[in-house]
Amino acid sequence: IGPEYNNFEDVWNIIVHDSGVFFLTNKYLFHYHNETITAYQSQSRFVFLGLLGDQLILQDTGLGLSLFNGQEFEYVPGSDRFQDGPLTGILPLASGKWLITTLYNDLYIFDGEAFSYWIPEASGFLKNNRIYSAAIFEDGRIALGTAQSGLLIYSSEGKLLYHLNRDEGLLNNIILSLLVDKDQHLWLGLDNGINYVLASSPFTQLFPDGKAQGAGYDVQVFGDSIYFATANGLFSAHWKSHYSPFKPEKFHQVVGTKGQAWGLDTFNNDLLLSHHSGSFLIGAAGAQKNYPEWGVWLFLSLIHI
Repeated sequence: IGPEYNNFEDVWNIIVHDSGVFFLTNKYLFHYHNETITAYQSQSRFVFLGLLGDQLILQDTGLGLSLFNGQEFEYVPGSDRFQDGPLTGILPLASGKWLITTLYNDLYIFDGEAFSYWIPEASGFLKNNRIYSAAIFEDGRIALGTAQSGLLIYSSEGKLLYHLNRDEGLLNNIILSLLVDKDQHLWLGLDNGINYVLASSPFTQLFPDGKAQGAGYDVQVFGDSIYFATANGLFSAHWKSHYSPFKPEKFHQVVGTKGQAWGLDTFNNDLLLSHHSGSFLIGAAGAQKNYPEWGVWLFLSLIHI
C-alpha cells in the first residue's frame, strides 16, 4: 500500500471476490488483484461492503450505494436514501428481488432498478431497536438480530413468527451476527457468547398457567377457543391461525376449574371436562358440574348393538 494511504485505521470487512480481495475501511476501500492494490477513497465514510448475488455493493454515507462493474464502482440511482446510516444486510428473496436491512432506518426491497419499503409486522419496533444482523432460511423466513432486544423471525410476507430474548433463554439481547446452517437452524453471535436456536423445530413451548408451569394433560379446539387441561386447572385462549409475539394471546382460567384438569371430550356439540373433583360441562360462563362424584378421567361413547 502506498504511503499516502497508510492512515486508514480499522479494517471492518474483507470480501474475497472473483475480481480480487477487497478490504473495507472507513476512509478507503482497498482492492488487491494481480499483486497490486488499488485504493478507492470515500466521499464521506465507507460503512458497508457486501454481495448482491455475485456483485459487490459499497455504501458511502456521502453518496449512497455503488455496484462494482469489474473495473470501478458505479452509483446506483435512487440510493441516496442510504446516506444517513449503514446497511446491515442484503438478503436474496424468492422473487428475485433483494431485501436490504439498515441499522437506523427501515427495510427496503430492491428489484435491480428501484427501492421500495418492506414493512413487516412491528416495523416500528425494529427501527427503535436497530437491526445489527440478518439471515434468510430456505423456506423464505427472515431472521433479524437486533442491537438490544434479541432475535425476530418473520415469514416471507413480513408476519412476525417469533421473538426470542433473554426471557426465552438467550444469553444476551445484542445479536451481532447470524448464520443459518445446513439443517436450517440458527447460530447467533452475541455480544458475550454464542446461542444455537432450533429455528426449524415444529415445537413451541406453551405455559397456559403462566409461571406455575404445571403438567399439561389434554388440549382441545372447541368453537372459537382452544382449551388446555393442566395440573392447575382448565385454561382457554382465542383460537386463530397466527399469534403475534408482540401481541401475545392471554390465557384465562375457566371459572370453577381450579385443581387438576385431566381430560377434554366433545359430545353432541358440548365440551366436557374430566377433573379430579368430578366432571364439568364447559360453557361461556365457566364450568358447570354435571357429575357429583370425585375423580373423572375420560368420556367414551357407548355403542349399542
